[in-house]
Amino acid sequence: MAGEIAELLANRTILFAGISHDLRSPITRMQLALEMLPDNTDPRLVERLRQDLEQMNQLISDNLDLAQGLGPSESEEVDLRDFVDNIVTTYRRSDAVIDWQPGHCCLCRIDTLALRRVLVNLLDNALRYGSGRPVEVGCRCDAAGACISVLDRGPGIPDAEREAVFQPFYRLEGSRSRSTGGSGLGLAIARQLCSAHGWNIDLLAREGGGTEARVCLPLERQNVMTI
Repeated sequence: MAGEIAELLANRTILFAGISHDLRSPITRMQLALEMLPDNTDPRLVERLRQDLEQMNQLISDNLDLAQGLGPSESEEVDLRDFVDNIVTTYRRSDAVIDWQPGHCCLCRIDTLALRRVLVNLLDNALRYGSGRPVEVGCRCDAAGACISVLDRGPGIPDAEREAVFQPFYRLEGSRSRSTGGSGLGLAIARQLCSAHGWNIDLLAREGGGTEARVCLPLERQNVMTI
């Protein structure tokens, strides 16, 4: 049964890759045609078309990332402090304001590709909807396992919708509109990747406003060594 599941996941990844290639070819042609429109074309129309094409490309990328992340991959032992620090440093190079508090980190054996995708999606979400205020990142380890937190000071998520936001394309009224540039898949992808690897992901209300996205790697699922 395990072999059949692995084969199914591999086949799905190949299918998504094929669909991605097939869709991106006409999208590229449309983008080229858009650039060749006459100068007197309504600029508002051109901009709307350009945004739609960019969104289609992003949706393809998000779905392909999800398919690849659910497939079988090698785990490796990493220092969570170094792992998260590398991700945060990449964001800071793009002028993102992130307060990184390592805390008591540890060594873990994890699927690094999947965890990186989860954290990138959570950071993208926090920066996009954090009302322009600094995002905080924390890491801690104890006898139960390891937890990484991404915290923002955005409008927060109502209790009644805290589970619903993990559904694909679900948007909170007023705070997560298409104009913000999100695809509506970030949290759904993060939840699916966590479920596939035995991790826990939760969205918690912060005192003073905002949201804490917390990913925990339970000890029984991971080889955790505190350092």
